[in-house]
Amino acid sequence: MDIVFVRLLFIIVVGATCFVIEPFALTRLWDGVVGLGIGGAIVLF
Repeated sequence: MDIVFVRLLFIIVVGATCFVIEPFALTRLWDGVVGLGIGGAIVLF
């Protein structure tokens, strides 16, 4: 159970960071969505 919480927290932190710093030069919303996808991909693989 703890590992699931840590993984979800990691995905949220990556998404929030991408939302704030806008690394992909998209709108803030899309940068956050891409960040969530990247966080999920890191956890998955």
